[in-house]
Amino acid sequence: MVFEVLEEEVLDAAGHTGYLQLSGSVLFGVIVIVINLKILAMSTGVKPLNTILVVLSIILYWVSEGIYGKLTSPKDLEILREQWTYSHIIFVQIILVFFLIFIDFGYSKYIEFKERYQRRTKM
Repeated sequence: MVFEVLEEEVLDAAGHTGYLQLSGSVLFGVIVIVINLKILAMSTGVKPLNTILVVLSIILYWVSEGIYGKLTSPKDLEILREQWTYSHIIFVQIILVFFLIFIDFGYSKYIEFKERYQRRTKM
């Protein structure tokens, strides 16, 4: 669904809709962000070093894509620049992931609390 929205519905700053290579690139960037945030959420605790490494991992994705575009072709570098016209979609995806992580975390804590409460009432 995100891919279809990127392809047909979203206009960039110049009023153009997306195309296959740009949409795939934006989608891959969103996947990198989602996976890194999920890794942060699944870690044993929010520690400054974990957070810094996750943020660096996300930043290094775009840096490596820029280096690749610089070394291979100007078209790849232009796609990297065009990705930032879709920054509102990336921002919304990050918010959605955070909400899903909070819901997942809250539900697991609810199950844990419920099991402890049931054990106490049986004694």
